[in-house]
Amino acid sequence: PPGAPRAWAGADLGLIGDQFAILHVGRFMPQKNHRFLIEAFSEVARRRPDAVLLLVGAGGAEALVEGWVAERGLTDRVMFLGQRDDVERLYMAADAFCLPSLYEGLCLVGVEAQATGLPCFLSDRITREVDVTGIVRFLPIDNPAIWAYAMCEIEPVARLAIDRAGFADYDIERAAKKLTARYLELGKELQHG
Repeated sequence: PPGAPRAWAGADLGLIGDQFAILHVGRFMPQKNHRFLIEAFSEVARRRPDAVLLLVGAGGAEALVEGWVAERGLTDRVMFLGQRDDVERLYMAADAFCLPSLYEGLCLVGVEAQATGLPCFLSDRITREVDVTGIVRFLPIDNPAIWAYAMCEIEPVARLAIDRAGFADYDIERAAKKLTARYLELGKELQHG
């Protein structure tokens, strides 16, 4: 039934009913801009009593982030889930994905989140190449209120319809074939050189 995967995944995390779950996946390090995320979520929590923030990852700044969460009185609204090997389940449990990084390469977590139809909010400092589906919203990282407003617009369990064809280049078998063909082509060029 619709919403069933979300319900199963959410129940394992202790989410209650239709709680509005915002997901962030990334190491606890300055580049990931957790302070900004906590500021934005603080506004979301003020507007939506059903909102929770799921933080996945580990790293040296985790205790610092826990302190910011406590300072804002959000300890019961933010879940520190640690390093996980079941992130695909967490995408299914969430209602939105946020990554307000100061800088990134091609962030694969953004691609993975899109593959599940999850509404994605990414920093405008992240390369636009990550937008495989055309549904990513790139937001400025100088105003947490903009992020809060965007997140509050999302309806719980509002999965987006996506075209899977856009993800073909991320298929490991297809990528391996393309790489093998390129190596063979280069080998021929060297032989005829």
